[in-house]
Amino acid sequence: RGVFVQASHDPRELGWVLRELERFPWVRGVVGWLDLTAQNLEIQARAALKDARFKGVRHLTHDVPDAHWLARSDVGAGLNVLETLGLSFDLVLRPEQLSLAAEVMGQHPGLNVVLDHLGNPPLRSGDLNTWARDLTALAALPNLTAKVSGLLTGLETGQDHTPLREAVHLAFGVFGARRLMYGGDWPMATLAASYQNTLEMLRALLPPLLPGEEQAFWAGTASRVYRLNSPMSMKNSFVENSAERFVSGVRA
Repeated sequence: RGVFVQASHDPRELGWVLRELERFPWVRGVVGWLDLTAQNLEIQARAALKDARFKGVRHLTHDVPDAHWLARSDVGAGLNVLETLGLSFDLVLRPEQLSLAAEVMGQHPGLNVVLDHLGNPPLRSGDLNTWARDLTALAALPNLTAKVSGLLTGLETGQDHTPLREAVHLAFGVFGARRLMYGGDWPMATLAASYQNTLEMLRALLPPLLPGEEQAFWAGTASRVYRLNSPMSMKNSFVENSAERFVSGVRA
């Protein structure tokens, strides 16, 4: 089973994705983009919900120049709409945005929030102290889960994997396996290694997990958060797919 996660702040992408995925029935969920600040957001979201595969919204907050964008009142109103409609919210953040995100997401306790890429720990510098403190604050929010994804591309070519191992183990320590999910980050992950090698390296970095924890990390958490409504096994693990290179006229 799979979940497609948006790649662009282009209003055409969601409709295009839903049409294209008719050919791929194994993709059971779509996290798309809607403008959280739009006055007609609820109308747009209810229209999108007519397709049962639409599960949530992602905003590439790390690309927004305004450092306080998340705290804006119009964004908060948009998050309220998602909460009311039962949609999840995926966050992509820079490390310095984590503390504000913890404050804002704490104001929306009924919203299922997914932190992508573990909040992009500063792996190249290896100084994880501030990131670890802020990630721990986010993990204290019961409505928030995190995605172990897109991490290898955060390393320098040939860099030792020690900071990556430390980041992954800390995430398991503060969230627990049942509030973490695997994300493939394809095709961006292939900038660092082949998809198979990326998967094998991640497996080698994981802490020891009980069978139930393994099932949660590789499939169960994603199934629950994205409401896929069907049991998943290790053989059909959750794989996040991105349309980064396939949305015509958006981001080639």
